[in-house]
Amino acid sequence: MYGKNEKNASSYCNYNDTFISYDQNRQPNGLEDILHIFEETRIPVEEQVVLEGGSGTGAYIDRIRHHIKEIYGVEGSEQGYEETQQKIGDVTNVHLEIGNILELSFSDDFFDA
Repeated sequence: MYGKNEKNASSYCNYNDTFISYDQNRQPNGLEDILHIFEETRIPVEEQVVLEGGSGTGAYIDRIRHHIKEIYGVEGSEQGYEETQQKIGDVTNVHLEIGNILELSFSDDFFDA
């Protein structure tokens, strides 16, 4: 186990090291299934506000952001956060932060999915 620190909020593993080759080894599989789940909710997909906890390097955020109103990504590592920022650029419907998914400050009804 790794201890938490300012650059890596995970105590599970050191994701800063893992993200060096993350996009080469892991692809955002199941996107069609995820979007189908979003379609099954009471709110139209293009109006949904979504949370991705443990957003990694932003592979899913980069794809999903084109279909929904807004997406919030919370990532425990500085490296993942920075790679996501580089990947998505300056878009208005993506909001990123470094943090712990268990310690979110959003109200219970803030997100649709």
